[in-house]
Amino acid sequence: MTVTLTGGSGFIGSNFVFDSLAQSDEPIVNFDKLTFAGDLKNLASLHCNPSHLFVECNLDARDLVVRMMVE
Repeated sequence: MTVTLTGGSGFIGSNFVFDSLAQSDEPIVNFDKLTFAGDLKNLASLHCNPSHLFVECNLDARDLVVRMMVE
C-alpha cells in the first residue's frame, strides 16, 4: 500500500513523512502546492529516497492526482 499525503512539505507534514518512513516500508506520495507553509528544505534529506515521491501541484490538477494514484 502507498501512503498518500497532502501538504507534506510544511512543518507538521514533513515530520509526518519522516516518522512514517522511519516506522514503515510503505512508500509515500507527497502532494504539496508549496505555498507559504510548504518548504522543500524540510524534505531535503529525502531527495534521493525512493520511498518518498514529491509532487508539486495543486489538488485542482485532478488528472495529475488521479494518474499518480493509479500508477
